[in-house]
Amino acid sequence: MNRAEHYKVVELAVPALPAASRAFWQPWLPEIVSTCELPDVVAIPLLNGEDGPWRHYFPEETPLHSFEKVGASARAHFFDVRFSIECIMSRMAGGDLPEACHFLGVLSHYLGDYGEPAHYYERDITLLLPPPPDRLNCNPHRLIEDVPSTVTRLDYSPRVLGDSTDTIVLRLEGRLRDLYETVLATIIPILNALYRRDMPAASRQTDRAVAATAEVMADVLHTLACLHLRQWTPDERHALAQCRLDELEPAACDVEFNFGCRPLRGAVTLDKTGRAQPLQLRIPEGTAAAIRPAEGLCVVPHALPIRGTRYLAALEYDLPPDAFTRLTATAGLLAGVTPQAECIFAVETDGTERFRTRALREADPAQPLSVDITGCRRLRLVVYTDGSTDKLAFPIWAWPTVSRLPRTEG
Repeated sequence: MNRAEHYKVVELAVPALPAASRAFWQPWLPEIVSTCELPDVVAIPLLNGEDGPWRHYFPEETPLHSFEKVGASARAHFFDVRFSIECIMSRMAGGDLPEACHFLGVLSHYLGDYGEPAHYYERDITLLLPPPPDRLNCNPHRLIEDVPSTVTRLDYSPRVLGDSTDTIVLRLEGRLRDLYETVLATIIPILNALYRRDMPAASRQTDRAVAATAEVMADVLHTLACLHLRQWTPDERHALAQCRLDELEPAACDVEFNFGCRPLRGAVTLDKTGRAQPLQLRIPEGTAAAIRPAEGLCVVPHALPIRGTRYLAALEYDLPPDAFTRLTATAGLLAGVTPQAECIFAVETDGTERFRTRALREADPAQPLSVDITGCRRLRLVVYTDGSTDKLAFPIWAWPTVSRLPRTEG
């Protein structure tokens, strides 16, 4: 983002906060924006490994530029979220709010960079979407980044991300995953608009990215204010006691390549007509089972004997060991789609298997599960198939939730 949009991320976020959080941060807005541009101001000395009074605002390892990062996942592009949150929270706990605000300003800059469409596919976007002759050999980074934003307010209710460093980082990374998907979806529409010299249309797409980025910033500010003031609504306390895994970014993911190397949410398109099939399961109801919509993750196991792969799909999550005590979900195969390979669902905590289903077929009712994960640091959800290579399987972890007993302290 350019200078104006970096400031806008914070200036949009603060007015969107609930009253108590807004009253807390509004007086500190000048301190926050005072360091919004610091990463750009000291970029050269930072890259040169130089020191200075500004150096403590940055992690020990120099942040990479977007074009230096490898991988087509949201996690490959994360900035050092934990460093930022730890520094802000420690300063707030010590009563040094001005310094906490300075760290927040730097965080807002990196969040703005993460939410900038120009920072993705910048090396090959003009190969994927060639410019017209009058834009030949353009600088796509500058072309996209210079599109002005026209958004002036957020229509958004900020969420509480956590009540500790670990839980804040966990949910914030999930929000960054959502932001990544929103931002990437704007790149081609922005370029198409610029190629036909339709700046208002390009700005509307930029507004989507800026607003989504400011919403994440609002989540961060609201979370920190609630934690500092020790004030949460009853609904927020309830939300803190549980976490849906489909709202998080996995620490590792091993699924079928042809479906994008990621877990599928909401629906899956199976036929040549392009009609999306909503996720659904056969849910036990009394002595029978009915096909019902299912929210969660469809993880397509590998179905080809490619070197280095196994006939499975696996998701792994790094959890704070004292944050959650139970995993609940409903496991089964996508209902109404045949043929599918048989699947076995398993849950592992820190390398030890804690739960395993029998082999399930598409016609079988989905199986509810509740697993003790007390102390778990690495949660692994695995689906094994029977090795059939002539048909895929579409196993679903529905409503996958880690939870704890609600805390009652003020």
